Amino acid sequence: MKKFLTILLNVVTLINLSAQVDSTNIKTKRNLLKKSIVPLSLIGTGILLSDSGFEKSFNTTTRNWVGIDFETTLDDYTRYAPVATLYIADIAGIQAKNH
Repeated sequence: MKKFLTILLNVVTLINLSAQVDSTNIKTKRNLLKKSIVPLSLIGTGILLSDSGFEKSFNTTTRNWVGIDFETTLDDYTRYAPVATLYIADIAGIQAKNH
């Protein structure tokens, strides 16, 4: 009887082990590398050009083209855009994902 119970326990254990499915999905590091190519290249370009003559001449050219006295009142209203978007979405019946 003891042998039978031991064999039965072993069979049940083997059935349970074979029925388990690994629910974790390990992603390769290649995927992380592919996702980080564009951000890293933009960050690297920004660092290389941050103190270059190109940036200084671009800033000077833009300032001369736009003018020193460039002023707009649009900035006074753009700070309310996120709140306005929330209310407009509520009025339109769009369900918000965040509160």
